[in-house]
Amino acid sequence: GGATTSYVRPVTPMASQQQASSAVNTANLVDMHGANVQVVQGLQFNDYTMTTSFMGQIETVSAMEAPSFVQQTLQSPGLGKILVVDGGASLNAAILDSAAVGMAQQNGWKGIIVNGAIRNADSMKSSQIGVKALGTHPSRGQQTMGQRSMPLTIGGINLSPGQWVYADKDGIVVSQTALPVGSATGSIPPPQQYQPAASTNTYNTAASNTYTPPNAYGAQTQQGYTPGGAIPPTTTRQQSQYTSTGQQYGGSSSAQRYGQASTGQYGSQKYGSSTYGGTNYGAKPKTSKKKLISGVVFVSAVVWLCLGD
Repeated sequence: GGATTSYVRPVTPMASQQQASSAVNTANLVDMHGANVQVVQGLQFNDYTMTTSFMGQIETVSAMEAPSFVQQTLQSPGLGKILVVDGGASLNAAILDSAAVGMAQQNGWKGIIVNGAIRNADSMKSSQIGVKALGTHPSRGQQTMGQRSMPLTIGGINLSPGQWVYADKDGIVVSQTALPVGSATGSIPPPQQYQPAASTNTYNTAASNTYTPPNAYGAQTQQGYTPGGAIPPTTTRQQSQYTSTGQQYGGSSSAQRYGQASTGQYGSQKYGSSTYGGTNYGAKPKTSKKKLISGVVFVSAVVWLCLGD
């Protein structure tokens, strides 16, 4: 029964935040639920751990100066309940110590309310379950007998297993049923956050969907499509399709569309001066009078001979 801290778990900042986030406000509970709750009267309970606000279903023990019976109860699974210990409001001996508090934390108890005295108060300061008591005493109680799961009367109200208890620095409130703590404390959940609408839709604007020159086939001209959209220079055409020397589209010194006059597939032999030159397409020659008279005489002779026969 000596002082020990072997069962006490170290406190972490995260645990402190979790305890604070689930704080109970007994004043708000009384204001909102009025006659549906009971308040422990005439007793001044003190807090001995870092957790000063807690709640849960009640389990009861009656143990007048019998710390061993209280410790035996805390060895069983707590299931998130609050153990209310009636020590007859005696401050003559302690019925709870730091070892029992560490055991209670490990076994899932959420808090302990002692209508009596405790000891090793400094050793249980870092505990993460709530502990309320009327005071402290350095001596351990010597009794061993007690009762569990029985109705109790503490501070002018009746407490029974299965009821709900809410405790904070203001006091202790008991209810027959669970109370909505979120509404009781007046806390309002943060508004639901919606993601902003997309600034652009799935389809791009019309400008990004149009074709910009050059297209896949290049720029279109009268001669067809040219690679890369480049437009060939316009061919200059002479006034006469064929020049005096028989060359097509250009003079004698420049390269032509179909080659030069003296070379190429369409050179001077095909389109040169002899075929389409001055002889055939030049000035028309005059007919000889002698050849004309000879022809007339020849025709006349042939006609005379035929008629003479």
